[in-house]
Amino acid sequence: MESIPGFSISTSPQITYDWKAESGNGWTIPIGGGFTQAVPFSSTKAMLVGLSAYKFAQQAEFGPEWQVNLTLAFMFAEDRS
Repeated sequence: MESIPGFSISTSPQITYDWKAESGNGWTIPIGGGFTQAVPFSSTKAMLVGLSAYKFAQQAEFGPEWQVNLTLAFMFAEDRS
């Protein structure tokens, strides 16, 4: 595996609806996004580190105002030399 420079920008909101909530109070609508950076450790190992944040434009009565996600993904490649 070669060195992996760069990063990516993404958004992946999860819009939900509570069917049992009072009228007009069931939607949870997040708005936001984040980024992911590749961090190489050696010629065969790397890690993806991502951070994203979402502000809820509309939330259920007892729902959160913000959501923050941290993502770690480890990559291991075969050394074919």
